Amino acid sequence: MKNEEWRTTMERGIKGEDYKFVPAQGGLTNMNDNEPSRESLILDIEDLKRQMAALQESEGKYRQWFQDAPISLWEEDFSEVKLRIDEIKRRYAGDLEAYFHAHPDLVRELAGLVKVVDVNEATLRLYKAKTREDFLSGITRVFSTESYETFIPVLMTVGKGETRLFAEKTHMALDGEIIYIQLHWIVPPGYEHTYGRVLVSIIDISARKRTEMALRESEEKYRLIADNMADTVWVMDMNMRFTYVSPSVTRMYGTTVEEVMNQPIALSLVPESLETALKVFSEEMLLEAQGKAAPGRTRILELEEYKSDGSTIWVESSMSFLRDEHNNAVGILGVSRDITDRKRAEAERDALEARTLQLQKAESLGRMAGAIAHHFNNQLQGVIGYLELAMGDLPKGAGPIGSIKEAMRAANRAAGVSRQMLTYLGQTPGKQRPMDLSETCRLALPMLRAGMPANMVLKTDLPPLGPVVHANANQVQQILANLITNAWEAMSEEGGTIYLNAKTVLRTDIPLRRRFPVDWHPECEAYACMEVRDDGPGIFDQEMEKVFDPFFSTKFTGRGLGLSIALGIVRAHGGCITVESRCRAGSGEQGAGSDSNAERGARSAEEKKKTIAMRSAPCALRQDSVGSVFRVFLPLSEETVARPAEKAVQVSGLKGGGTVLLVEDANQVRRLEAQMLELLGWKVLEANDGVEGIEIFREHSNDIRFVLCDLSMPRLDGWQTLAAMRGIRPDIPVILASGYDEASVMAGDQVERPQVFLGKPYGFEELREAIGRTLEPGMNRDAGGRGQEPDIE
Repeated sequence: MKNEEWRTTMERGIKGEDYKFVPAQGGLTNMNDNEPSRESLILDIEDLKRQMAALQESEGKYRQWFQDAPISLWEEDFSEVKLRIDEIKRRYAGDLEAYFHAHPDLVRELAGLVKVVDVNEATLRLYKAKTREDFLSGITRVFSTESYETFIPVLMTVGKGETRLFAEKTHMALDGEIIYIQLHWIVPPGYEHTYGRVLVSIIDISARKRTEMALRESEEKYRLIADNMADTVWVMDMNMRFTYVSPSVTRMYGTTVEEVMNQPIALSLVPESLETALKVFSEEMLLEAQGKAAPGRTRILELEEYKSDGSTIWVESSMSFLRDEHNNAVGILGVSRDITDRKRAEAERDALEARTLQLQKAESLGRMAGAIAHHFNNQLQGVIGYLELAMGDLPKGAGPIGSIKEAMRAANRAAGVSRQMLTYLGQTPGKQRPMDLSETCRLALPMLRAGMPANMVLKTDLPPLGPVVHANANQVQQILANLITNAWEAMSEEGGTIYLNAKTVLRTDIPLRRRFPVDWHPECEAYACMEVRDDGPGIFDQEMEKVFDPFFSTKFTGRGLGLSIALGIVRAHGGCITVESRCRAGSGEQGAGSDSNAERGARSAEEKKKTIAMRSAPCALRQDSVGSVFRVFLPLSEETVARPAEKAVQVSGLKGGGTVLLVEDANQVRRLEAQMLELLGWKVLEANDGVEGIEIFREHSNDIRFVLCDLSMPRLDGWQTLAAMRGIRPDIPVILASGYDEASVMAGDQVERPQVFLGKPYGFEELREAIGRTLEPGMNRDAGGRGQEPDIE
């Protein structure tokens, strides 16, 4: 039997319990006398079959795992890539990675040498391949433009002889969609030299990458906004330390991000704003602990903060808590906007509203005071005149004369109050001359000190040659007396010190706030300043706007007219009064009258540099006053101080001898004035208004020596009546009488003017003097000319 036949027979037919058959790997061998041995003739194949079955089972299991794996699995052959890279390394000894970057076509060529041996079903789904054969046709089909760039690290792994690579790359599905993958590239043992087998696992991270990209884009967008917006964005931890500040802080505060990050909040805010911020933070933390507020709530604060140069700005800060996943507050997010311009505009608007209100109040008070004074004076005219007539009818030493004199004094005091009301309006007649302000103050010191309580001290700082102003010395002394009296009345209980000084100041050094009249604006380069300062209790801010109102007083003493009169005289002199005050109680509030930051900044730097010739060295105003400071500013005068001799008033000695026309609409006053004129020796023609007066004047114009005419009358007023009479007889002397003050009456641009103005109420002596001045030769009016202005001290 041939060996092959016998082996086949043995494989198919010989079976027994004592033998194991295995496939024969050659012919039979005659071991003994050319006879086959049982052991050598029969080969055992049972173990081999079992091993093969187990291997097949294992292979099927692992193949099943390979195919059913949820991630993409690849088997690749990089052997040709390995050979090509080794060839390149032999020819090129430089930087291999740089070489690959410089030769993108070579990278594409090497990618085409990769053979894909097998892929699983997850790979086909990931890359949207219809069949395995379709996918295995070439790896470059899944390469995007970016994929070739990220393929270089794979080539470098082969070039370095490394067997593992972990990377994130981009591939492309067969329909062109970009896929972001996480790749794990491994060369199994036994293939380290040839790279003939490479196992690749791929996880699809497209969703994660797109989320990251969206977050990155969003972060970049919002960072771009935060970094470039005009407002400053900042983040604080719960200890109120900055953890982020946007670059816009440099534009807003003039400092760097690093400086702000390292600076405690206490150094960023002015004390008042720091107190506000800490209070709000405490309130918010209490609400957090109690769980009483909405988590997404926002607080908005207006805070004053320091800039790098020490100046301050106002910011509006919107703040809310940053929260963790458990909704716990872990930080503070804030956006701060510079609102300095808005605050300045609000301050200017408030100031304008305050000025408007003050102007309206002043106008209303002016109309009321003027009307009251006029009617009051008309009534007093009757009281005083009839009292004088009554005294004239009684014999000397008669009992009622004493009582009548007291009544006369009371009526004159009432007339004084009326005049003071007109003074408040700035309607203060009186001749103004150049005068030395320091000298005028010195002359008043004995009187001022005599009137002060014993517990008061008056200290002065008056230069020998003070600033020269064009003013009425008596009225300036009245201003000073009223201010000094106001100061010691405020300190009368405890006593104190009053300080008086005179100096010259620039217009730019006149405080902008608490300036009265509120519509006053400096027109000259420099002003004389008379300052009265006390160390008393101060004036509350809410009372500051009322201090110059007539009859306003916080003291039990006084009538509330002293400061009103002072303001009226200053107004008539073209000046102003400023007030500063800080209450002694130390409330910490800004002193009334001190300038705000915005107002100080509004002053022109150029104006401060100007210099002018002054009669005394300029002095800076005090800004750290305690108590109250009243400063009177009057325009400087370049005239020379002169002291002309007083001119005696020449009163006509005539007691009669002529006819006078009396024009007065108030019957009682007209009868009184007629009696007074008759007692002075005049024949009186009476008219109850201007129309009747013109008719009488036309009939008796040649006989009438002068006319005494009231100003305010129905039908025709005093000015119209005067003009009509001058049209009939141009040289007729006229006395114009009124309960209004001379300044307001004579301020108009009237073509015809009287020889003398006579203010009501008046008595016999005032009437006699007015007549004498009217009939003086120098006062008579030439034909066609204008009457002279009254000259009243």
